[in-house]
Amino acid sequence: MKRSVAALVALFWAGDAHAQETTQGTVRALYEGCQDVSDGEFICSFYILGYVEGWAAFRDLMNATYGTDLTIEGNACAPSTVTPAQQWRVFMRWAEANPQNEHLPAGAGLMLAFSEAWPCDLPAAD
Repeated sequence: MKRSVAALVALFWAGDAHAQETTQGTVRALYEGCQDVSDGEFICSFYILGYVEGWAAFRDLMNATYGTDLTIEGNACAPSTVTPAQQWRVFMRWAEANPQNEHLPAGAGLMLAFSEAWPCDLPAAD
């Protein structure tokens, strides 16, 4: 069962192979797309909202199916009052501060940005 969970998580993070060969689907592409669009905040906020909702649905499905708690170190624990526009600003600032990560899949970049902005307070491992 643990292998199945690990495989699904790896598949989720791997993204599209074509997207990794080009800039499509990367942190760089999302950042540039959010800059180039006059309504970047509005459009990108919805992209980010879709990513966050998709991750939450995946996490809930895995937790319900396998009884696995996917609230792991590195996850983001943003307050419920955070808006998509705030998430967009966090991502944009993170992408500017971390150009070495521009090749990562956009979803991974979002998770890294959010986990830095809103880290989870997890109990220490024994």
